[in-house]
Amino acid sequence: MLARLVREPRLTEHKGGCTLDIGGGLTLSLTCVEVDIIRVSLLRPSGRALDRSWMVAPGMASLPEEGRPKESTEGFAMPDTTLERTVDGSVRLSTGRLRVTVGTAVGEPLRLTWAWHDEATGDWKLLLRDRPTGAYYVGADGRVSHYVSRRRGDAYFGCGERSGALNRAGRRFDLRCVDAMGYDAERSDPLYKFYPFYIGKPCASSADPSGTGEPPEALGPDGHGEPPPLRAVSRGGGGAYGVFYDSMARAALDFGCELNNYHGLFASYQAECGDLDYYVLLGPRARFSWLTGETLLPPRWSLGYSGERPSLPRPLHGLAAPHASTDLSTPLHAPAAGSTMAFTDAPDAQRQLEAFLAECAARQVPLSSFQLSSGYSSSAAGRRHVFTWNSGKVPDPDGLAAAYAAAGVRLAANIKPCLLVDHPEYAACAAAALFVGASGAASAAAAGAPPSSGAVFWPSTPSAAAYSPERSMFWDADGSHLDFTNPAAAAWWQDRVAAALLRRGIVGTWNDNNEYAIEDEHALCHGFGRRVPLRLVRPLHALLMCQASWRAQRAHAPGERPWLISRSGMLGMQRYVQTWSGDNYTEWKTLRYNLWMGLGLGTSPLRSGPTPAPSGSPVCDARVGLSGCFNTGHDVGGFAGPPPPAEMLVRWVQSGVFHPRFTIHSWNAGGPPTSAWLHPGVAALVLDAIRFRYALIPYLYSLLRSARDECVPPLRPTWFDFEEDDRCWRPSDDFMCGPALLVANVLDAGERRRDVYLPQNGGRGWWDWHGGAWHPGGETLTLDAPLDRIPLLAAAGGRCCVPLADPEARSALDGGISRTVRVFPLPPDPAFDGVAAEACWVEDDGVSDAAQGAGTQLSVSVTARDGSLHVAAAAVWPESAWSCPLQTINVVLPPGEKRPVQSIAPAADLRLELVVGKRPHP
Repeated sequence: MLARLVREPRLTEHKGGCTLDIGGGLTLSLTCVEVDIIRVSLLRPSGRALDRSWMVAPGMASLPEEGRPKESTEGFAMPDTTLERTVDGSVRLSTGRLRVTVGTAVGEPLRLTWAWHDEATGDWKLLLRDRPTGAYYVGADGRVSHYVSRRRGDAYFGCGERSGALNRAGRRFDLRCVDAMGYDAERSDPLYKFYPFYIGKPCASSADPSGTGEPPEALGPDGHGEPPPLRAVSRGGGGAYGVFYDSMARAALDFGCELNNYHGLFASYQAECGDLDYYVLLGPRARFSWLTGETLLPPRWSLGYSGERPSLPRPLHGLAAPHASTDLSTPLHAPAAGSTMAFTDAPDAQRQLEAFLAECAARQVPLSSFQLSSGYSSSAAGRRHVFTWNSGKVPDPDGLAAAYAAAGVRLAANIKPCLLVDHPEYAACAAAALFVGASGAASAAAAGAPPSSGAVFWPSTPSAAAYSPERSMFWDADGSHLDFTNPAAAAWWQDRVAAALLRRGIVGTWNDNNEYAIEDEHALCHGFGRRVPLRLVRPLHALLMCQASWRAQRAHAPGERPWLISRSGMLGMQRYVQTWSGDNYTEWKTLRYNLWMGLGLGTSPLRSGPTPAPSGSPVCDARVGLSGCFNTGHDVGGFAGPPPPAEMLVRWVQSGVFHPRFTIHSWNAGGPPTSAWLHPGVAALVLDAIRFRYALIPYLYSLLRSARDECVPPLRPTWFDFEEDDRCWRPSDDFMCGPALLVANVLDAGERRRDVYLPQNGGRGWWDWHGGAWHPGGETLTLDAPLDRIPLLAAAGGRCCVPLADPEARSALDGGISRTVRVFPLPPDPAFDGVAAEACWVEDDGVSDAAQGAGTQLSVSVTARDGSLHVAAAAVWPESAWSCPLQTINVVLPPGEKRPVQSIAPAADLRLELVVGKRPHP
């Protein structure tokens, strides 16, 4: 049914907005929850299908297991609003920065028009408008749809983890989670995660300066043609906006894949059931990652790749290795580093796992953590039985964990939310009704009870007549999925996590295979005492599974930051876990498209403040994240398919070292598992890249702190920091690692030279990380890219200095007793006199809970003045039991810097030796 205004709507005011009875049994609710965020709800006569949300958690670290009421305003500012009727009878609601207008012409389709207030001109300008020929559809079968107008050349970003290019224009995405092993990173859809959110960015010709909201001019019946160039938001008028649908039902987001001559150009959201609740976010200062909850700060050691070892004999702060072999010959058949399924699938798994530690030590490959694949829990028949240990493969789990702990390596064990029918605890769990319920018996037991009635389906003592578990294929047998909307199931899970893993010395949980691809479309869930169809909450189970693991780990080690990994999830998963892009396929194009996939999961073009002055810098809080899932990475080398060739492995590792999750993990078909030493001829190059990763940990750790505190993604496309440079909006393989580093990884076979566009940054320019030469922004630079080098540049000035770890650091946790700070001064220009290049970071114990731990705040600055440089350093020391072990800060200037250092001024309370030098030419 198309939502039409069948009569003049009756308006009722409520806090922050209004409700309009538009007739036909439909009610429209508008609520301004922030000055830049408005919530829209279109309700049926029967009310909501689901009255709680698990995705909305404004600035919160966690939510109760049962979620929060959808109408809740907890955590929101609830700003002052203006509600008025226009001369034509339309209803207009405004915060002063964001405005929504509801047309009230009787008989016309319900239509909303959004505008933003341009403070520079004082005008209201068009932001977004519903499709005039029909925007809202509510079906008798439960389906809901929302259509908005679009213009040729408009760009769309977001939707979480998606294949293909960053700009989603022209694509249609299926919002559901599947086990997409060996997926095509360019084309496959759907994948593992559920993210019903997108950013719309109007192209330069899409602006409607008048803000009248008139329909776009005709573009021909097919709507095709060469799109105009994508330009900076501030130059194109209008501005970026975000749309977030607070529903967990299977849906589709379409950004121009579908065309219909009767409706013009449009984008759409179509859900198979549930409610139509959505939020519109204004581009400037939009805070989407804040809206869905705080990012978990992980333990610092989780940023390491592999192993603790006595020393690092090779140079740590650069990647050039002129004497290393680049032999691309036959691979060495050796076990993998970081994680592989080969170990735990072997009949002598414990012996191989312990031998792996010795192998890492012998090869001087660092190891900070290791992920145990599920083979440790296989039965005699080879079936995965979660929370069991195969005593033939692993006769002494406690001893295994102790051996790894003695080597400074933390273990995470793979766990799955489905119990196979021959699992030793299956019958007991079924008797306790801990599984998702099958549709047949459920329908008979609760016949006539509507989903919103609150009827209790699961009795305290379930009987076979009232309940039977759903059964579906899981790996190689039938099984039943645990129902995490049942508190008893969550309690059972937490108990087993503690007993089977944590008390044996396992530190983390690897929450896997949690897509809940249950074949029974009408299966039912406990719903915290209220029967709810699985189709309304399917992705919620992955989130609640992770939350249950998180609670178990916090209870086992109170005061310590938990370490969790999850493959599947939905908006809000960043509150509990780290994630990765699933079971990718080993081929060159995966390297490129996984990079874009990760950037799309974490960044958006939404700005949070004015453009920095030319003498300033793209400071960490100048942008906000898109999906809010910042702690992510990929299976380096590819998971499925053949082992990677030598060159591909090197380039994949060189790309992976910048991602928060850095793991080699594989299940190679017909070949050895992927490892750091898979190819002897390039093993030294792989190890150099891993050492560089360890050097970067202080910088990466500071980026994750910014992700938590300021909702800023560690990795982002160049347009994130340089929004007003039109060239940055073109498709590119370059990306920013924090505000300082422009990374130009090589992603194609045989490439030994790399063209890099240097974004315009107010005349500050860029320094070559390796050669030390300064280059102006706005030009394309061709860099040498031999196999032993990552093309890398650093932005000059601002907060663009990079703290690096002590070359003698023994692990990712201790960090050593010194820091080398690479500083990149502003060029000799009178406009930059007195302007500093600065590094600010925090040193802490790396493991304490963020609410309890305290850290030392350190800063180093280099200021250009009168043709010379002035170096300063300062520290803020906390009152805590933890004592910062640092003794020295080594400030290193690029070799191309010719100005003398006029003064070195450590603050009186620095307590550290300050040494200034220049990095020699490579």
